[in-house]
Formats: sequence, C-alpha cells, structure tokens
Amino acid sequence: MHKLATLNLCLGLKNKKHLVKSLLEENKIDILCLQEVEIENGFDLKQLEITGYCLEMETNSIKSRSCIYIKNGIRYRRRLDLEVENKHLVVVDIQSVENKKTRIINIYRSFNPIGQSQRECFGDQLNVIKNAINVNTICLGDFNLDYKRKFDSQYAHSALFDLFEEKLGNEELVQLVDFETWSRCVGLDWRSSILDHIYVKEATLVSEIDQIKPCFGDHVMITTSIKGSTQVQSVWKRDWRFYTKENLCRELKKIDWQLEFDNVQDMWNNFELKVVKVVDKLVPISEFKCNTIKSKPNPIIKSKINLRNRLLKNLKRSPSNELKKRINNLNAEIRSHFFALKKKAVRRSIVPGNSKLLWQAVNTAKDIGSSTLPDNLTFGNVCVNGMDRAECFSKFFVSKVKDITDATIVDHNVYNGVRKITANNFMFMSESNVESCMKSIKQKNCEGYDRIPQRIIADGTEHLLMPLKKLFEQIYNQMAIPEQWRFSKVIPVHKKGSKHMIENYRPVSNLCGVSKVFERLILNRIGQLEILNKVDLTGKQQHGFKKAKGTCTAGLLLQSLIARGLDEGNYVAMASLDLSAAFDVVDVPLLIKRLTIMGLPDDLVELIRIWLTERYFYVEIDGVTSTTRVTWFGIIQGSILGPILYALFISPLFDIETLTCYADDKCGLEWDKDKEVLAVKVHQKLKRVTTWLTQSGLKVNEAKTDLCLFYYKDTAPITITIGNVLITSKKVINVLGVLFDQKLQWSNHISNCLLKANKALSALRLIRRFFTTNELLQFVTSNVFSILYYNSEIWHLPDLKQILKQKLLSFSANAIKMCMKFDCRRISFVNIHAMNKRATPEKYLIYKHALMLFKLYNSIDYSVEWSALNVNQILTTRQTLFISSKSNKKKVGLNAMANRLYILNGKIPLDWLNLTIDSYKVKCKNEFL
Repeated sequence: MHKLATLNLCLGLKNKKHLVKSLLEENKIDILCLQEVEIENGFDLKQLEITGYCLEMETNSIKSRSCIYIKNGIRYRRRLDLEVENKHLVVVDIQSVENKKTRIINIYRSFNPIGQSQRECFGDQLNVIKNAINVNTICLGDFNLDYKRKFDSQYAHSALFDLFEEKLGNEELVQLVDFETWSRCVGLDWRSSILDHIYVKEATLVSEIDQIKPCFGDHVMITTSIKGSTQVQSVWKRDWRFYTKENLCRELKKIDWQLEFDNVQDMWNNFELKVVKVVDKLVPISEFKCNTIKSKPNPIIKSKINLRNRLLKNLKRSPSNELKKRINNLNAEIRSHFFALKKKAVRRSIVPGNSKLLWQAVNTAKDIGSSTLPDNLTFGNVCVNGMDRAECFSKFFVSKVKDITDATIVDHNVYNGVRKITANNFMFMSESNVESCMKSIKQKNCEGYDRIPQRIIADGTEHLLMPLKKLFEQIYNQMAIPEQWRFSKVIPVHKKGSKHMIENYRPVSNLCGVSKVFERLILNRIGQLEILNKVDLTGKQQHGFKKAKGTCTAGLLLQSLIARGLDEGNYVAMASLDLSAAFDVVDVPLLIKRLTIMGLPDDLVELIRIWLTERYFYVEIDGVTSTTRVTWFGIIQGSILGPILYALFISPLFDIETLTCYADDKCGLEWDKDKEVLAVKVHQKLKRVTTWLTQSGLKVNEAKTDLCLFYYKDTAPITITIGNVLITSKKVINVLGVLFDQKLQWSNHISNCLLKANKALSALRLIRRFFTTNELLQFVTSNVFSILYYNSEIWHLPDLKQILKQKLLSFSANAIKMCMKFDCRRISFVNIHAMNKRATPEKYLIYKHALMLFKLYNSIDYSVEWSALNVNQILTTRQTLFISSKSNKKKVGLNAMANRLYILNGKIPLDWLNLTIDSYKVKCKNEFL
C-alpha cells in the first residue's frame, strides 16, 4: 500500500519546502500532490528536491501551480502525453502489485486565471481530465469549489458544478471527502469549506481517507491509501557505526602473525584472510535501504503540535484573542525546533576551505539531496539504466583506450632521453620505511579488491607492521606482487557537460589499501634518488606533482617570458596542447625503457614493470559491478604512482623542446618581431611536439588546441595548421585556470574571478543564519577569497588599472559585510577590513610580492628574473632597506616579476632576506597583513 496525500500550500513551495519535508517524514507519505506551489518558469527545480523523493512539476510557460512528490522506489510513469501545458495538471501512472496502473491526476483550479474566465479555464481542465480518465483514476486537488454548497442555488460558483456534471457526468465519479478542508478565522468570524476533493470511479480504489492539520496554511492535508508496487532499492556496504580503533587493535592482537610461506601470493592470501575476518567482524557488510526516511519526530515537539491542533479546534468553536496568542506562541516554538535541527545538519556538513562541502551545506539547507550518478544515462544514443550502467561504463572506458591505441603507432626509436642518475639496487622496503608509509595512508573507509579498508591499515599499524614488513621483503626478493593488487575498482567521475552522457566521465581507480603502501615506498625511493643525485628527473619544465611547484609557478614563468618578449617589441604566441586520455594510454614497455635509460636502478624498474603489466579493472556503481576486463596500457588514474610515472614518461620531450607543463597540460611559447615568421615558428614547434607525442603513443586533440597572439597593441590574429585542423589565434587563453589576455591587462580574468567568487558568496548568504560572525569570516576567507585571489601572484599587479583595483576592494569589503550582524553600509571599505582583521587587496598585493622577492633574491626559481633583479636593485654601503628600480621599456613589461618589485621599496629590511622562508613569512605577515 502507498500512502497518498493532497495539500494546498497557500502561497508557494519555495519558502515552505522544509515544512513539506517534515510532513513527508513525520506522516510517512509516499505520494504527495501539492497545489498553489507558485513556481515561475525557469526556476531551478533542483532547489525544490527533497532527499528520497522524485519531483514532478506541471509544465507551464509562466508559473507552475501543481506538482507531485513521489518516494524513490515507487514504480511510476509521468504521462506528459495526457497533459496540456499551462492547465495546472499533473498526470502520473502508479504501478500496482497486480501489474495494473493507478492513474493520479493532480489539479489546481485557479481562482484568478490569466487571459480566461474561470468557466473557460475550468472547462479546459475538465477536457484534459476527460481524455485522461480511466477506471483506475484518482482525480484530486484543490478545486476551489465548496462541496458543502454544491446544491446551494445562492452559491456564486454553483455554475461550475454544473459544468463539471456536463463534462464528466457520464464518468459517474464519486467525491470521497466529506469533512471541511479549509478554514480561516476572519476577525472573530470562523469560516470553513470543503475545497479539496478526491474523485474516483471505483470507491474501493482508495481506503482510509483521513485529514492532518499542518503547522501552516488554511488547508488540511488529506491522506488516503492506494495499492502499489515498490521497487525495493538497497545497497550492501560496511556498517562503520560501531567501529573504533581500540576494538581493532584488540582483535588484531589476538592473531598469530607468523607468516611463513615460500611465495608472495600464499603469504598475502593468509594475511588478507586474517585481516578481512577481523574487518568483517568489526565492520560487517549490511543492507542499507537507499530511500528509507529514518527521521523520528521529537516527542516534545510532537506534543506541542498536537496541542496546537487542539487549540485550533477550540478556536473554531469559541474564537478568542487569548487562544490566538497561545497558538502563535506554539507556532514560534515549533518553528524554532525545526530551525535548530536544520542548523545542526548544516553545520555538520561544512568545513572551511572545501568548496564542495560549501555546496553540500547549501543543499542541506535547501533539503536537496547530494548529487549522485543519474539513473538514466545515454551511451551512443542508447538509453542505459539500472544494472546496465556499470557494464556500459566498462565498455566505454575500454573502447576509448582501444580507439586511441589502435590509431597510434608507438615508435620505440623515438627520442627516449639520456642518463640522469647512477644508482645501484638497494633494499628500500625496510621496517622504518614501511611504517612511515603505512602512517601516511589516508584514513578513509574506501576499500579495493582485497576488501581491506584504508582506515584499517592506518589504525592497525602497530600490529600489522611486522607481517607487512615480511611481505614487502618477500615482494622485493621475488620481484612479484599479489594478484589481488592487479585489480582496480573503477568509479566513474564526471568531467564536464551533461551528467546523463557516459562519454562525459573519466575512470578513477580505487586500489587495494596495502598496495598503496607499496606505491608510496616506490615514490619515496624515487625522491631519495633525486636528492642523492641532485637532479630533477621529471625536468624543471614540469610543474606538477612537485613540492613548491604548481599552477602558480607555471603561470608566473609564462607571464614573465611573455612580458619580456612584448617589452622588446616582439609578437609572442602561446599554444596550449590537449591530450586525449593521456594517463590511460601510456605505453608501459616504452615507459620502462625510458626509466632504464634515465638510470633508475634495475630493482626499482622491475617493481614498476610488474606493477603496471597485465592489470584488471571492473566498474562498480551502487553495488553493481561490471565484467572484469584486462588492460595493458596506462599508469592508473587515482594511484599514488600515476602522476610521477606520467611525468617521467614525458620528461624526454623537455630535452628537445622548451615547454612549460603542469601534469598533461603543455604550453609552448615563440616570439619574433615579424608576425608571419612567428606563425611559421609556432607551426614548426607544434609539429615537432605533436610528432614526438604521437610516436610515444599519445594522442593530441588538435581541435582543442588553443593559440593566443600577444602584442602590446591591437593586432590581427594569425592562423596555423596542426594536422588537418586550422587554428586561429584568440585574444584570450585559459592557462591553468588563469585567463591571459592579448595585452596582459587582466580585466578578463578579474571579471571571471569576481563572477566565480560571487557564486560562492551567494552560497554563503544562503546559510549565514546558521553561523556566527567569526565563523562566517572564516568561510569567506577560505571559500570566497581563495577563489577571488586564485594565483593572484600572476595577475594582481601594482600597475593594475584603478577601476580593477576598486572592483577587488569593493567586492572584498562587501563579502566581509555579509558576515556582519549589524548595518555597516556607512563604514568605508578600508575600515571594514581593519575592523575584521582582514587584509585589503592592496595589502595582500604587497605581501605576495614580498614572498616573490624572497624567492628571486635567494635564486630559488626563475634564473632570468634573478638576473634582472640584480640589475634593478639599488645598493649602497649604508643601505638597510630593499630598493629596486623598473627596467621596462613598455608598460606591458611591468608584468615581469623583477620589474614589479618597486612596490616593496623601503618596506623590506635587507637582513630579512637572509632568514629562513618560514621566519620571513611570519615577519611579512606581521608587517603587511
């Protein structure tokens, strides 16, 4: 049986959604038909979603006034073919247990229809009902007709009852509601009517008609029951509710960890069996109903709701101002209770600095369910749903890699690099190294093919260290890994575009927890070899996956090179290459060859080879798994070793071409005083790069290659050809999240930053009532300013146009004002920053340039700018403060780092520059922030 209800919301759903959610949970409603929801066309319906329910809104080009919430798991079909737009009707078919369908028609008869008389509008609605009605139809909703006065000749709307009989009289419908559904106290006069109706052809179709008085509005909620079929949705997963680290250690202590076996596989099988037995005991796999609403009403607040309802009945019998006051006080207490529950839920769902959790908190405040993989997907124009999704994702990931690898021919004679280090084999899997790697594993509940969650490894280090030390010694001696480690559980992760298209997802692997310790050991060994040999194996041009390197350092390098080229009167062209599935199509034998050439020791190379060779994967979605498939390509997205292995694979390219890279993003620069010559240079450079990449088995997506022509004046674009694709230069190019414009003036990027930051600020406004001023300031700093000042070292310049500086200052101040609980409109922008101990954009600019000076002064990065700084800096025998001049010829030359540092003149004592970086930062923060 399904519990069906109908309710007139009275003036809208947007502000009463949390009350509707409470009604659904407290009364265990399966299907709720709502009227007078007042949703304008174009409104984001996601904001009206309620966790555990599907929303079906009427089709209306102006304003929707009726909708239905249907609990997840109920089998139904929306009948858009039977509806007519703008008629305030929703028609759905509910699947019954006898494989029959119960048709529900939800109607709202507008009291003031637009462009029609009441009779014309109601007549159109009745025509729709007449065409949709069948023997198993339930027609319900707010008819705005008092059924008590149906036969009253003095009733103003009696003619509409006659119209109802004229249109639907032959259907022999029975109206089942016989109690008052609307009531209101006007002055001391109590008025009531039967405005909400339920019509059926067969009275046995429904049962147990009752009423519930909600804590809002003039209408009661009418409930009834219908027969229906529920598709039980559940998922099996581990139950962590009773897990503790202490219990884990107690159970692990009982086990005999003497693993005396001759080979790696037997040793691992025994270890896995013992650990999984403990895991299954402490964290059993249990069935969780996906769509069960578990909220239980608070007994105290429930009693207050019941008392309020009794007082309402008393008010109906004998109206008085005293009763009204008591009812108003109870309503305030009830609202306060539900606000406290919402506040607790919102505060629990957010932490500073995580933008995803910010939007999760917003969704919690709006009662919107978390974003999951859609039930209905498309793959090659074919609809995919339910248990077929995992298999289709698996086929897509395989076919994508196969299409690329079949289209490229790896040339093993391509340039593969030179020797960079000399190292001998060394048993690096010592007890201390294993222990440090185990403790570095993130404490997450996810698990791989071995069914051992990562948290177990980290929490159980004390007892698992010795058996794992023996295991890793065996792995090193036999140069073999357990077969279970070759299996990856792949989770589809959305990239961009429609979430309903399988093509818009990429695979991320969930690996065995202990295998991540193995990966970390290898990664640390590579890092140690770099330190011992004083070499950067991935190349200085690679800015990804390195300490003190990132998108900012890559962007600064490109910016300074462009600025110095433009300052000399050159045209500068920058091209950004796009690779298709770069990590997934890396040729493993070629990677091993390059690792050997660069000098990695044989033991390390062999361990990497066995790790990557003949791997298997399967896709898992909501507990449903696909067929297991084998793959011989790729370096595993989501693994610890994947990023460094890709960077090592690409590193030989930097010996033959000058590029600036971050992960698989590659940017190349060329400059010349002649635009035509420059176009030829760019074409030749890209041809060399794409040829090397193609011969290495990677696929360059020529159609997505971006090209930008920089010049200090307006200039016409250039055009080059890559393969068979014609590429025309743009005026703006996105480089690692920063918009570089043609003249390096940065107005495009700042506008984009303000737009993104404003979205985050709007999200904070939606939840500000749940937090204190200090908490909101923390969220603004971590969630808004982090977006506003993303890579600000690149674009936040001393000579930025004044209007752009003013925009930054005003936005920053308004973001802080949002946190204030009092009217602060008359406080100046600068003072609002000072009051809340937040740096103004100007102070933040000085602080960032102070850090830049330290790096240049100590020659940490950017050798060209270090030389320029030595030329610009003014030194005398008695000088104690930093003084620098500008050496630019054109204004665009101020983008170069050394030319910007004049903003620090007289502000930095020279002896500060001899401190450690941490001490220097503290002094700069105290001085400038």
